[in-house]
Amino acid sequence: MQKINRIGAVSMVIVALFALVISLAKIGSPAKNRSLVFDKDRIVAISEIASKLNRAVQSAAKSRGTTVKVPDSPRKLVNTELWQDPRTQQDYGFRKVSEYEYEICGTFENDSEELVRKYGNELNHRWKFKRGVNCFKIDIRFKIEYGDSSGLEYQ
Repeated sequence: MQKINRIGAVSMVIVALFALVISLAKIGSPAKNRSLVFDKDRIVAISEIASKLNRAVQSAAKSRGTTVKVPDSPRKLVNTELWQDPRTQQDYGFRKVSEYEYEICGTFENDSEELVRKYGNELNHRWKFKRGVNCFKIDIRFKIEYGDSSGLEYQ
């Protein structure tokens, strides 16, 4: 009788471990989920920076009656907290490409396709990136709202 109880207990442990392995494979490990959340936060921040920077520059040019141009120091126009990577606290890269174009760069832990699979329509799939450093070239002459990819080139 004791032997049967042990076999039953071992069987239940094996079934529980199998269920745990299957669910982890389906939903991902906690570390993987954290990295996806950080990547989502990164792309949200970069999208918001682009939107706010374009609006601020367009508004300033309109009020002064001047041409819209990329500023040399955009951090003064957009909340500085947005410029920091949520995990590393390092600033996102910014580079003025021309009078009308700039790049914002960030380092991602996953591909954007993984975020789209996890978050679906909540994340605009047009802000595509691969694992590693990615730069988004943005044209200052376009109005960009969060998630919008108008005036955006993928690098």
